[in-house]
Amino acid sequence: MALYTGMSRGTVYYIIRNVLKAKLRKKCKVHQLNMAQIQKRRARSWKLYLKLKCSKWIDFVTSDEAMFYVDGSYGRRRVGYVRMGENVGDKLKFVKRDAFASGFMACAAVSSRGKSEIRIISKRTKVNSEYCINTF
Repeated sequence: MALYTGMSRGTVYYIIRNVLKAKLRKKCKVHQLNMAQIQKRRARSWKLYLKLKCSKWIDFVTSDEAMFYVDGSYGRRRVGYVRMGENVGDKLKFVKRDAFASGFMACAAVSSRGKSEIRIISKRTKVNSEYCINTF
C-alpha cells in the first residue's frame, strides 16, 4: 500500500491507526472441532483402545508423518482494515504471499511396547512401509 500511495510505510500505518482509527484484522486458518466430531473421535478411540488392551494386537504399530511449516498461512490469508464498531463481514480480502514457507517432515510411531521418538526426515526421502520398518 505504501508503494501505491508513494508514502513511507510508517506514514501509512500512522494514518490507518490514528487518523482512520482502524485496526488490522487477520483471519487465521484454524481447525476447530464441533461437538459431533468430538463425540465420534471419543467413540472411535475407545474401540481402538479395547482392541489393543485385549493383547490381540501385541505387534500392532501405528505411525504417522506430517509436514510442519514455519509460516502457517499456506500462501493465502484474509486481511483487512476495520474501523471501531464496524462488522468485519466481507471486508477481508485475500492476500497472496510471494515466498514459500520453509518446512520439514516429522515422523513418529506408537505400539504396545511404547512410543518412539519423533524423527525429522531429510528432504526428498520416500516414506513408505520399508522406511518405517527400518527406522523404527
